[in-house]
Amino acid sequence: MARCSSQLIRNVNSMNVPKTRPGRLPDFTTKVLSLSLIGEQWARVLVHPRWEAKAGRLFLVGEVPPGGSTNDWLAGLTDTVAWDQVNAYLTFDSPEHYAKRLAIHNRKKRRS
Repeated sequence: MARCSSQLIRNVNSMNVPKTRPGRLPDFTTKVLSLSLIGEQWARVLVHPRWEAKAGRLFLVGEVPPGGSTNDWLAGLTDTVAWDQVNAYLTFDSPEHYAKRLAIHNRKKRRS
């Protein structure tokens, strides 16, 4: 996990970051996150996201998985999401877990 300054940690904690241990950000590096963003219709999906501080803001940086974009045109690329734009997120244990749940969604979508 990237180290952040204590001032950034205080700023992040004021942005409703999920609490783990005081002064620590949650470690998502072994997970897959589906992030709902303010003002966007579609979720953004990141594989093994890590925290990065840029210009005084906190970001999650990870890879777009297969199935994470329309027609997979973004699969394999690095995506960066500003944490202050996230209004909800789902956590998957692994890329395989995400793919399994996505397959369930796609089967149900085809039936309707």
